[in-house]
Amino acid sequence: MLFRFESSIYMYDASVWGLDMYRSDGVVVKSFDDLIIIRRGSGVPKEAVSGRADVVVGLDEHGRVVNVEIDFVDYYYTDREKAREVLRRARW
Repeated sequence: MLFRFESSIYMYDASVWGLDMYRSDGVVVKSFDDLIIIRRGSGVPKEAVSGRADVVVGLDEHGRVVNVEIDFVDYYYTDREKAREVLRRARW
């Protein structure tokens, strides 16, 4: 099952909000309304890229996230080349 939506992507330490979140293999997922938060690890990220994006979230039959694709349309707080440089280093 795939859901496609356009939404701003926010990155922050969800643990400070005290949210009841789904945890599996070091990955934390929380969704409500049009916002989904997926975190691996804790603390403040060293680098972050934010902006407007087309997002595809793939779920299995139990509702667990199995795939996330983010195609940025525009970037906030940074220029496109700097954002692309950061994204090239992205690993899971």
